[in-house]
Amino acid sequence: TIALRAGGEDAGSGNTGVSVMTGANTNTIQNNVFAGLAGVAANIIGDSNTFANNRIGTRADGTVPDLFPGQVCSPWDWLGGSGISLDGDGNLVENNRFAGLRIAVVPPTIQADTIRVGNDHHIIRNNKIGVDSANSEVGVCGRGIYLQGGTEFNQVTSNTIVNPGYS
Repeated sequence: TIALRAGGEDAGSGNTGVSVMTGANTNTIQNNVFAGLAGVAANIIGDSNTFANNRIGTRADGTVPDLFPGQVCSPWDWLGGSGISLDGDGNLVENNRFAGLRIAVVPPTIQADTIRVGNDHHIIRNNKIGVDSANSEVGVCGRGIYLQGGTEFNQVTSNTIVNPGYS
């Protein structure tokens, strides 16, 4: 299970798992598990970085527990955290598994996007969104992939998106 700070879901397990800031270029973030974060699993702002083969929102084995069937994205469901924020230029996001993403928010605030894309020349491919490693279609509570206004020359190919909460 995810151990939350102060025992409340609004505290999360922390804010951001990994931050790759401007000027931090050509780094590789791979083979990690990120879950229960109140903020993004990874905030990638530098250029030419790789985010690959990670599990976001799942247990260490890549699965999401079916705690309350039919109540996906309810306050009683799995608190997997949120996805990644991609900015900078020319970053690669591939072969990741995003499942069971949900953060504690109060309307009108909406759930976080799985992959939020800003800026240009990124490659986003072969990611599984909403499917855990047991091939259960658990979904995510926010958007699957969100290209913000002003983004250009991005390649979004061969991704699987199942049951996104928005769009």
